[in-house]
Amino acid sequence: MQRKTVLVSLGLFLGTAACGPPVEPGGTPGALKSGGFVYCRSAGSCDYRAKMPAQLAVGATFGLEFDGEYSGSVRLSSPNGALESVANEDPVWVFRGTRPGHATVEARDEADDTLVDYVDLELAALSRIEPRECDRAFNALHDSTDTFDPTTCRSSGAVSALTLSRGAELAPTLCVFPVDGSGHDLGGTLDTPQWTVGPPAELELHVAADGLCATIGGLTLGTASVTITSQGQQAALDVTVAP
Repeated sequence: MQRKTVLVSLGLFLGTAACGPPVEPGGTPGALKSGGFVYCRSAGSCDYRAKMPAQLAVGATFGLEFDGEYSGSVRLSSPNGALESVANEDPVWVFRGTRPGHATVEARDEADDTLVDYVDLELAALSRIEPRECDRAFNALHDSTDTFDPTTCRSSGAVSALTLSRGAELAPTLCVFPVDGSGHDLGGTLDTPQWTVGPPAELELHVAADGLCATIGGLTLGTASVTITSQGQQAALDVTVAP
């Protein structure tokens, strides 16, 4: 955290010298303007430009980091019961939504519990999970240790059917996303989805380490089904392997 604070301070100095606007902290600005709250898909996956999603899925996990000029150490917590703290992998705090509605995350000084800043967020019930084919993301996964960032998955929407050519060199990659009852995407990371293949056709399925994405290839001609399960929701994909 110290390294990032120095970089932000340098940016502010250079911005002032050039008579430009001050450099804002990363993420979503806190209500007290003492810093920003950076949204992370998990403790180990942070983009310091990432802002809070419009809504987060109840039951999904997400990470937050406080980014600001505050000199002390801060802890993040939610006072109103809509979130539970899951883990703290300094400087990222991981939360899970427990119910739909409004929630607040506070950044407090670890030494004297002084409120440094806070951010408001919204939680929504998970209605379904959607598999989506990622455009031009072929052969992205090869074994169970690989990962693929779903936020890089450019897609035209949910897919329920997929046609493959047997033994084709280009095997498509799909990712699964949480969606609310109105069809809006929700933030947060799903509990590791399980991908299962039904016969008769045989598929080559390479699932990412976190289960969020998979690369699918066709081994034998015919049809097969792929079922994806996470957090009480299922999505089905009909796969046809053609010559």
